Amino acid sequence: MTVAAQLSFILLSTFLAMPAFAARRDREVAPAASSAPWAVQDAPYRAVVRADYPTSSPESGYDIEIPEFGHTLPNLNDCVLTDADGKLVPLYPVWRGEGQRAIFLARDMKRHADYYLYFGGGRSRRGETWRPLVSLLMETRRLPAATRFDNWGEMENTWRRATEVDGAGFVSKLYHAANPFGDTVRFATHYTGWLRTRGMKEVFLYTQSSDASFVLVNDRYELDWPGVHDGRANQKTVHGQSVRVTGDVAKIDYYHVKANADFPPGMVLGWRKGDRYEPIPEDAWVHPEHATFAGMEDAHGRPVPLARIEMSSYVGFDNEFLFETRCALPYGDSRGWTVNWQFDDGCVSAGPTVERVTVGMSPLRFRVTLQREKEELRGIRRMDFGTLPRMASINDAKDLDRYVELMGNQDPAPLSVRTLRAYTTLLQLSPGGLAAAKCAGVFLQKNPDPADPLWPAAQMLRLRGLMQLDPKLALNELSRLDNSARQRNYEKFDLLELELLVFYLRSDTAVNRARQIATQHPDSRIARIAMVRIGDLYRLQGRMKEAVAQYQSVQQRATDETGGKKLPAQDRAFSIAVIEMLLDGQRLEAEDKLLEWEAAHPMVKLDSDFLLLRARTLMAGGRWREALAELDSMLQLQPDSAYQIDINFYRARALYELGQKPEARRIWTEIAKKYPRHDLAAQSSKWAETP
Repeated sequence: MTVAAQLSFILLSTFLAMPAFAARRDREVAPAASSAPWAVQDAPYRAVVRADYPTSSPESGYDIEIPEFGHTLPNLNDCVLTDADGKLVPLYPVWRGEGQRAIFLARDMKRHADYYLYFGGGRSRRGETWRPLVSLLMETRRLPAATRFDNWGEMENTWRRATEVDGAGFVSKLYHAANPFGDTVRFATHYTGWLRTRGMKEVFLYTQSSDASFVLVNDRYELDWPGVHDGRANQKTVHGQSVRVTGDVAKIDYYHVKANADFPPGMVLGWRKGDRYEPIPEDAWVHPEHATFAGMEDAHGRPVPLARIEMSSYVGFDNEFLFETRCALPYGDSRGWTVNWQFDDGCVSAGPTVERVTVGMSPLRFRVTLQREKEELRGIRRMDFGTLPRMASINDAKDLDRYVELMGNQDPAPLSVRTLRAYTTLLQLSPGGLAAAKCAGVFLQKNPDPADPLWPAAQMLRLRGLMQLDPKLALNELSRLDNSARQRNYEKFDLLELELLVFYLRSDTAVNRARQIATQHPDSRIARIAMVRIGDLYRLQGRMKEAVAQYQSVQQRATDETGGKKLPAQDRAFSIAVIEMLLDGQRLEAEDKLLEWEAAHPMVKLDSDFLLLRARTLMAGGRWREALAELDSMLQLQPDSAYQIDINFYRARALYELGQKPEARRIWTEIAKKYPRHDLAAQSSKWAETP
């Protein structure tokens, strides 16, 4: 492999690499009840840690990382480490992120023995200290506005000004393509570590980065790749330099900035060995041995106000990330305590566990409060989204239903606009219903701007929910919408108005309104649909001669060079397409395909499966009353239809959702008994037993 090829491969790999420490974060196991006496009487909390392996770097010791929940001092001077006998163990505080974690290096730990890190109470404590080699630590911060990084002086100033910290942690090597603690744009990074250089007099170092990077060796500025750029390099353009070293180790500081969203981030420090260029391998760095965090204890046996955060899946939709999240109290018995949760995005919940959908990649803080009589315990935590969990799919009905249920369980009133926006956007794909309507309504209250791109969809969700409860009120609310915004989205809202008048209110005013819409938008799909809706009104009113005449009058205006000969094949194609969309969970696409179908062939409603498929599509959107009307109409039009069993099966489903459960179970029972070989018999038998 040529040097240029090696460099290209190195760069490509960085975009696939993830930080080594991310996989071990929050890997907590509940310990057995500790028998060790409480050695530090004024400390309310202690963490149980143990080392399972001896350290290969005594100069770096053991890495202890514990969850931080607002009870350590900013400088960690309240923290002391003891063995099981209460003897102090040398401890060095490395880093603290409020609500994230606290990182320490311990000098001496025996294998498989429990150690206790005491903290809290708001007071400093005197412990045993030491000075380890801190390596290899990665820290990221938010990039301040109006920063420059075209030289080392500007980079120094940028890092000093970057006071909003994302997070920090030990990593295996300087080789990353993401920010594990926050957003992957507009962040600054500092790695500090010690490189093993025994037997070396000189080493050729190079940096590959996107954007800028600066390298110091033993606190001396040596090389850089400044400015905004992608990370591609070859043997002629790579930024590298030979650096003189002495002794067994050399201190490395690597600073990086990611400012431009056009390129993915990349941070690599490599060296040249012979004629080969490669990232500095893991075993060339000094590393502490990792000590396992085994649990948290309260001095008085109370529950610890520390939440375990679990993100089981995520979906990316409409330029936003949504996470299926669970927060629980894993340490101590919370029975008898009132537990309340409050998130910075406005979400509030009660109980020992909260399950919800969180929005965005930015860190999210929350507070948990436990109360019992006059006692109150408080803790804070911060969610970080650097390591993505399993990806869920909006095209998987089970995944989507799970997300919709979690969002529906939340009270939308206190949620932030950003969270409401993401919820409302995703709920468009769901059956909707009252939970979706309520969420959309709160979003519109907090963000009433008709120019917002989500305004039409949110109004549709709100009105569709309202029309299930009170169609007249929904019609009144529709008439009060901002006129200019309604005109920009006339097809959505005019069709909704006709649905209300025809399928819910069965009002004769639909005739004039439909003709008015057709006149306003001649030679358009909505004009044809409006005239079809007049036929629908007559059909639902039982005026079949007038309904047929209306459908025929619309059909006669359709241009068909075959004189109608192509319609059967066309109907079959439409039917297959809608069925496949329903099977794939593509409800919105099925709705649009049905509109296209009835505009092309209005008479199809009289002798095909159109009404059945429209009813199934409406049911997928939670529009049970409208679906039932279509199914009842189809039974009257086609009493001896081959679709009769299907019609009754779905009629029962609509009746069940509308509260007529005994009738629904009767129909399903009849299908299962009379037609045991039918495809719907098994499902009918199962649903007949539904409470």
